[in-house]
Amino acid sequence: HGLVRRLGLHERAAYFTLLMSGKHSDYLICTGCGTIESIKAPCPVHQLEDEIREKTGFRNLYHELEFFGVCPKCA
Repeated sequence: HGLVRRLGLHERAAYFTLLMSGKHSDYLICTGCGTIESIKAPCPVHQLEDEIREKTGFRNLYHELEFFGVCPKCA
């Protein structure tokens, strides 16, 4: 995969994040103002990723999650 990743509400603005080997981030994105926050919680998808790796034989498997909603300031 590449060095940067485009995030969020693509029709409104372009937001980018660096992709660093061994680092993982999921994001909360406000559909009102476009604010993007990194989620500071354990990722529940890592266990599924391990199961998929074992069952399919895929290597260097990774995932990216973006959750969309309305932030407290816009609510």
